[in-house]
Amino acid sequence: MNSIFLYVEKNGEITITGLKEGVSDTSIVIPETIDGMPVVEIGPKAFEFSTITDIKIGKNIKKIGEKAFYMCNKLRSVTWSHKCDVIPVGCFFG
Repeated sequence: MNSIFLYVEKNGEITITGLKEGVSDTSIVIPETIDGMPVVEIGPKAFEFSTITDIKIGKNIKKIGEKAFYMCNKLRSVTWSHKCDVIPVGCFFG
């Protein structure tokens, strides 16, 4: 799959760690899978200082890292159709 995301795979699961260099998407969708593996986490500082304006988060996401969307000044909309027990410190700060 030609993904716009930087990610790591561990034990058959994917953690999004950021956007590839040069990606200027303002509206992004975190997919449910990449290369057939479930995307289960957005890593710490994954999108900090990015220019995204809205994001749709796939239903497989179980964890969002601290400051994942730190200083995303243009972020106006987050859609997530899954229950989240904890939103970490500073996740959407700034």
